[in-house]
Amino acid sequence: MAIWEKQHTEIISREVFQVESEKLTEQITAYTEKIVEIEIQIRRLEMESGQENIFVERFSKQACITKLPREIVDEFIQAIYVYTPERIEVVLNYADEFEAIKMQMES
Repeated sequence: MAIWEKQHTEIISREVFQVESEKLTEQITAYTEKIVEIEIQIRRLEMESGQENIFVERFSKQACITKLPREIVDEFIQAIYVYTPERIEVVLNYADEFEAIKMQMES
């Protein structure tokens, strides 16, 4: 939207808009492919473990959120500690499950 607005208000040329738009489209395609790849890996891990992972189930429902409503915060965040403005600790629910999936994806 930002580059469209810049092109529409003539801050950038149509050619620059087209180049930037193509780059963004490529990024969207790459991210979409990565999401599909990760979903396949998750399903494979679920099948290997023989059970549905509650974290995966709940997290996958939130994959396309654009806002962070209270119910999602309550679901995934156990606690937030603010020590200083530069040091904040967020304790996640399902942290062990997240780490296990992350390690499987990295290997």
